[in-house]
Amino acid sequence: MTNSFNDIAREYRRQNPDTEVILNFDGSQRLRTQIEHGATADLFASADWDQMRAVEDLELTSSPPVNFASNNLVILGYDGPRGNLETTLFNPATSPSAFRWKMDALATPGTKIVVGQPEVPIGRYTERMLGKMAAQPDLGQDLVEDLMANVVSREASVNGIVQKVKLGEADAGVVYSSDASVEFAEAGVLELPDSINVTAHYPVAALTSAEGATKFVDFVLSDEGQRVLQSYGFGPPSATMEANR
Repeated sequence: MTNSFNDIAREYRRQNPDTEVILNFDGSQRLRTQIEHGATADLFASADWDQMRAVEDLELTSSPPVNFASNNLVILGYDGPRGNLETTLFNPATSPSAFRWKMDALATPGTKIVVGQPEVPIGRYTERMLGKMAAQPDLGQDLVEDLMANVVSREASVNGIVQKVKLGEADAGVVYSSDASVEFAEAGVLELPDSINVTAHYPVAALTSAEGATKFVDFVLSDEGQRVLQSYGFGPPSATMEANR
């Protein structure tokens, strides 16, 4: 969300020149912890509802949280000279058999995979995806176990995963579609079938009654704010409560 929110804040400041916007970027769980320990903030935007509900349960929000964007998971793979995987591995899957072949390559011993820590949003979404993969007859639990045996690092944020793959320190990592939309010279993308993919829902809420907080939330939800988010690969927000669970 770093690039998209920087753009949104820039345009908001242009339209509201008397307003100062200070952005603080970090993993959603770290931001939630800072808020719980008294950090001053007017609004909180999270990559999942678990962190938002924790803040809401402590009665630290001043308005009901709302979804402002959505996302899906992809596998980002290193495609440089030090990579252990073939370039074609990261072309979008066109059939179940082709996808299985690509996953078998990832499960080969010696392949280095990075994922998110289980307590961070990308880590929880990844675990849900792997659970769905294990339940698929053409994929299964054995494949999931082989993939997890190749995990060499669990990162505290999705940016950590992206950087390790981008630098060739890992062969592949599970990231958001929006992260993979950024052009990397030595990275490719393996899209996941709908049957195992997970949709991430991003909530935002005002933490104070300051007029600027609600105005900024409204701007994020506006057509203008949504165009910026979608230009960075985010999907539209869901209006259903089912998306919050």
